[in-house]
Formats: sequence, C-alpha cells, structure tokens
Amino acid sequence: FYEKITLYTSAVATFYAPSDISGIGGMRYERIRAVYTWRNGPGRYDCVFI
Repeated sequence: FYEKITLYTSAVATFYAPSDISGIGGMRYERIRAVYTWRNGPGRYDCVFI
C-alpha cells in the first residue's frame, strides 16, 4: 500500500436507531474519539470498523 493515509482524532457517526426513540424520530449521533488524554484523565480509544 503506497497511498497517503490521513488520521483524525475524532469523528461523528449519525445513524437511525428505531429501537431508541430518544432522538428526533430515532436519529442518533455518537462522537468517536482516539486521544491520549481526555479531560485531564486517561486516554479514550473508541473503536470503529470501516
């Protein structure tokens, strides 16, 4: 693999969750993070599969 790779420390996933109607019409969003420290505490390394 010889292509350029770009890394981001956070992303937002927006999705429809019909079993959880807490959002508007079941729409939800989650922030996915990968940071060394989080609010002066330990790091957060959420996982996402692409």
